[in-house]
Amino acid sequence: MRFARTAVVGQERVAFYAIWGLVGVIVALHGLRTRTINTGWIGVGLVIGAAAQLAVIVARGGSPTVYSLGTSAAMVGIAAWVVGSTRGASSITRGTRLFERISKDPPWCPTNAQLRTAAYIGFIAAAVGTFVLVSGAPLGHDESVYALKARAWLEGTPATGFGLHRPVGMPAVAAVILWISDSTTALRLGAAITALLSLFALWRLSLIGGRSTAGMLTVVSFAASQPYLRRAPEFLNDLVTSGLMIGVIIVVWSHFEGRYRALPLWVASALTTVAFYLRYGSALIFIVIAIVSAATFRRRLKQHVRAISVATALLFVGIAPHLVYAQKTTGSILGILAKSSEIAGRAYLGDGLVRYAYWFPAKLAGTMLAVVMLIGVISVVRRWHTRTPTDRFDRYITLIALLSATAVGLTIHGEQRYVFFNVLLLGLVGWSAVLTIARQWPDTTRRVATWGLTLTLAFSLGSGVFEARLRSDLMADHRAVLEAVGDTIAGDRPCTVVTSYSPQLTWMSGCAAVSFATATLSSFRPQPGEPTYLATFENGKRQPGEKDLAALLERFRVVTVEPIESLTDRIGDAVVYQIEDKQ
Repeated sequence: MRFARTAVVGQERVAFYAIWGLVGVIVALHGLRTRTINTGWIGVGLVIGAAAQLAVIVARGGSPTVYSLGTSAAMVGIAAWVVGSTRGASSITRGTRLFERISKDPPWCPTNAQLRTAAYIGFIAAAVGTFVLVSGAPLGHDESVYALKARAWLEGTPATGFGLHRPVGMPAVAAVILWISDSTTALRLGAAITALLSLFALWRLSLIGGRSTAGMLTVVSFAASQPYLRRAPEFLNDLVTSGLMIGVIIVVWSHFEGRYRALPLWVASALTTVAFYLRYGSALIFIVIAIVSAATFRRRLKQHVRAISVATALLFVGIAPHLVYAQKTTGSILGILAKSSEIAGRAYLGDGLVRYAYWFPAKLAGTMLAVVMLIGVISVVRRWHTRTPTDRFDRYITLIALLSATAVGLTIHGEQRYVFFNVLLLGLVGWSAVLTIARQWPDTTRRVATWGLTLTLAFSLGSGVFEARLRSDLMADHRAVLEAVGDTIAGDRPCTVVTSYSPQLTWMSGCAAVSFATATLSSFRPQPGEPTYLATFENGKRQPGEKDLAALLERFRVVTVEPIESLTDRIGDAVVYQIEDKQ
């Protein structure tokens, strides 16, 4: 079985837009003509639109599970028809009596015990879904770079791909993990644990803002999204630093609000320092948090001058080693940060913002959470001048989320994982707004929505984990081919391999790796007594063309040729050439 992922491009994208545009026009015209919104017509329209989208996907050879918009719309349409039907509504009303037997409390105002139970269930489900994805796919490029630097510290092996722009905190964490267990599964397990701790931090933030139910919903809906499920088991720095910066918000808000048992402000400095060494981009987020906090609590700053001074001093002490090292290596205390921004590959100012707008909604946060985020931002704008504690809290984290996303989007290129911090905060605000709106609904509607939301979240998490695991399992052949190449070239002596999978093959073989571009330079020469290999992959990334490969091999003497067969065409067959200098 081969998993086919079809990109939404060209005619397919136009077809999707045409289908849902037509459905929207029909529903709008019907509403204008009758001056009412008939749920039955909406249901029929959504089901027809979903069926049409499904037909387009199947006709183009894609996988229906990849795009959940049509399925979700069909479910909403059927639900709208059932609720709009007198018979259907009465049946649901009778069905909700089961809920009344369990609890007499309104479903949108749970007791503390019910909330704790729901939170435990949600966290357990998210944890199971995350841990299921730990094994399978090979280490990616960035993961391999961090792991190689860690192994270089431990064993003195090559540290391919690790430059000044890389944060030193990630290989430091990897070194600890690899010292305990030298395996990729151990690295992935550590990443999964930190991802879950970040979700827990978001829930703790919701507690201090009086948004506990919204926090639970944010955790589960974010854990069910493909951006999270793809990155949670990977040994990367985005989720863990998101959790640390959320911890900074918790400390700052609790301190200035005078909360009972609030942590000292210097704890925020400690969390920021750790986040900075794990990801240099965390500096942007901290600057935004500091600016928004100063504006929000401007009338209370004089009361906390000593605490602010201590926290500031501790922060500078924490990042001082980095500033000294940057000055020594680049000639500027901000040199490494500037280099990180340059290497990030931004095409133009605002490149990241354009990508985020293009990816919204599904590819950025998942369809459900993206819609909820939008509702939250609109709600905050409408309640901008209100002064209730919960509204102030929503306004505070919304400003942090939007301003930090803007700063990140302006300075570096866009990737979904760069805005996990922002998605979590806006998701919390969004679910808060949805729950506020839901409290105004009739009792029967709220009960139906409660059960419907529960089933939707459970289905989304389950199907999302299944799809992510399927993708991970089908990457196993990718890993098997890379491992076979690694085993072929590995040896006791120092060696070099020319490949487009530089850090991955260095991790699997221990050979130093160079790119094809480097190998074409006249200065590149295989060293006597040091085996040198060239590895190509039929469908691999950045492979040389036939003419370029022939010209490259012509420069050297080919000693052996080792073909390696692949089970699928995902990466294709590999060929390993051992080469020597002709001179």
